[in-house]
Amino acid sequence: MKSDIGAGKPRRRRMADDKEIELQNAARRVVDLLRSALAEPTSQNHEVQVQGEQVEVGNRQPTIQGQQQSALGNRQQAGTRQRQAVQGQQQQRTPGFPSTAGNTVDKNMARAFPGLFKSGKSYTPPPKRRALRSTPIQFFLLNKCTERTPNSSDEMVLLQAGLGRRTLNIPENADHSQISYILMESYSKMVPLDGAWMLHKAAGGSGQRKLSVLVPEAEGYTGAYLAKALGGKGCLYIMPIQDTLDTSPLPYSSKEFENMPKARCAMCHLSMPVQLLALHAQECEPSSCSDRMDLEPDLDPDLDESPATSNPGNVSSLIFLAEAIETLSGRVDTTTLFNVSVTREDIFERGLGQWRRQKRSSPKNPIRVSFIGESGIDHGALRKEFLTEMMAGVERKFFQGGSTGKTPKYSITDYHKEHFKTAGEIMAVSIVQGGPPPNFFREWCYGYISTGEMDRDSISKEDVTDPELSQLMEEVEIAEPEAMYDLLDRITACGYSGPATWERKEEIIKAIILHSSVRILPMLQQICSGMKLYGLCEMIVQQPHNFRDLFVPGLHQKPDAEFLMGAISPVFSELGSLRRQRESRIINFLQDFIQNIEDEEEEKSCVVEERGTPVKITESDLDDGDSRETESTGEPARDEEEMKEQYKITVGCFLQWLTGQAHVPITSTERERFKILIEFDHDCSVRYGTHTVCFPVVNACSNSITFPTRHLGSYPEFLSIITQAVMSSREFSLP
Repeated sequence: MKSDIGAGKPRRRRMADDKEIELQNAARRVVDLLRSALAEPTSQNHEVQVQGEQVEVGNRQPTIQGQQQSALGNRQQAGTRQRQAVQGQQQQRTPGFPSTAGNTVDKNMARAFPGLFKSGKSYTPPPKRRALRSTPIQFFLLNKCTERTPNSSDEMVLLQAGLGRRTLNIPENADHSQISYILMESYSKMVPLDGAWMLHKAAGGSGQRKLSVLVPEAEGYTGAYLAKALGGKGCLYIMPIQDTLDTSPLPYSSKEFENMPKARCAMCHLSMPVQLLALHAQECEPSSCSDRMDLEPDLDPDLDESPATSNPGNVSSLIFLAEAIETLSGRVDTTTLFNVSVTREDIFERGLGQWRRQKRSSPKNPIRVSFIGESGIDHGALRKEFLTEMMAGVERKFFQGGSTGKTPKYSITDYHKEHFKTAGEIMAVSIVQGGPPPNFFREWCYGYISTGEMDRDSISKEDVTDPELSQLMEEVEIAEPEAMYDLLDRITACGYSGPATWERKEEIIKAIILHSSVRILPMLQQICSGMKLYGLCEMIVQQPHNFRDLFVPGLHQKPDAEFLMGAISPVFSELGSLRRQRESRIINFLQDFIQNIEDEEEEKSCVVEERGTPVKITESDLDDGDSRETESTGEPARDEEEMKEQYKITVGCFLQWLTGQAHVPITSTERERFKILIEFDHDCSVRYGTHTVCFPVVNACSNSITFPTRHLGSYPEFLSIITQAVMSSREFSLP
């Protein structure tokens, strides 16, 4: 019985469905009949009317012109009605065309049969797409791992470096990779992190608050998770896990500042973000270029003027130089990196070989340096140190002369191997990518680079830098008439074809001077070929006066105690506290140390200082008393005083140890933004327990140093620790 009853239910449903379909079809047929019935009377009336008019026209003979016109008008009206009727029928038969009668019938049928004629039953609207919702979230990129939020001064430093605070729109359905892409688009300095970062939230309150990690989900950070975790309030701090980001200030034309509103400084006329204008105004020179030019006639003519201020155009040239270097920086191809890996031993020769290799990239790309065997990651400091060493090597190997200027060496071998072209490329990269300028050229050499012509009238005896030619000139000057014949071969080799007599001394000396300059013109041409990188050589030709300070010595400022002390930015504790007293005492020790090494920089030592890199002299060059050896170890017996005598630390060397560069920043804008952050560690005993000594921790990429206050209670302690640190820790390593 159960099976029979169960089998009968589907049959009843099918019968009911069949009846419903029949009723629907019948109703549709009724609707079609009604529609056709409404259309037929119009057409029948039209036909009867036309036939009647034809009969009347056939029986009636037109007698007057007025009757003919009346008949003609009737026929025109009949034709109009016929066309209207046909159009009405077409409108009724055309699907989707609105018809008043048809609509009325449809409405009536829908009222009578609501189950069969539902409004819009045959029309299925497309599903509505939900609008993609984004949540504005405020992010703050930190430069290193820290426990608390930065203070207001640190925020400005980070903002200048392209870090700091940004408000970004994060889609709700964004996954971890999409969020990473959005962050790297806004913070270009996050790219080297390779995803090694985490988000943190700040605790409530004001001032520097404690940061706590925002633990990601299993699939990482998502848009919905961030919106829920933040709750529309506060800020998410992006903290690197291992690396430390570079905090060197970016040019005002950088991509990080393109969305910020701009304003122009009234003093130096530089355009910059409004957020940075207040900080820039505090350090900008109070007088404009026109003010300085107006004041110059009032200066005492007996006073010695520096080269940087003796020419009224030099002040404005600093502004144009900054803009020119920013333009050159924009021509660096950032699609790939020019990787250079070298060891510190024989860094110049190894670096020169790696530079010339240029397999997958070239110096037109951003250079990234790594020292083999060291843990340092290049965020700017390694590149600056490498360029400093390479520029020193170029000056040492390919140039000769004194402190007033040098000329290229006459070397056909180096010319054939295109070493001078490589030297020109190194100079261009160093100027554009943060290295030292090649300010060691003689004046006439720079004139040839900037004009392509040699000014013979500007060349003098001092421009002869070759030792053999200098000696030949001296011998000609003091030679007696009988001794001129002995110098004939050497004089003839210089291109002089006149009579080598005592009366022609001046002509012979001029020929030697001209020969010393003409023979090195191919080397200068090859250097210009290398400086075509980024279009530097063309820009020098266009603006020779603006670039002169970078090539001729005596015009570009060298690092000194005044510059270094003006660049430090200590982070002090609360005023009046015991910690503040210790910190102030260490700053005083640092100032004394820098001023002392500046005063001793010219004294004789056992180290040859070459552009900030100390080179030890062998024992054979030492005096007998400086190489005493102990009987037990066989090693030199040195105490602190002997170490101080044997190692020479200069201001440039100390600056390179701190920041990676041994030169003053090229442009005035970079000099204003160049800061060295000084922090203090009061809790080393808590972390390390009982210990006797701690050394300062330097972060060259962020231009910062941390002093251990517990071990620097007196100046002798400070001098001993800082000397050992500078001379023994030139390598980059993880803390």
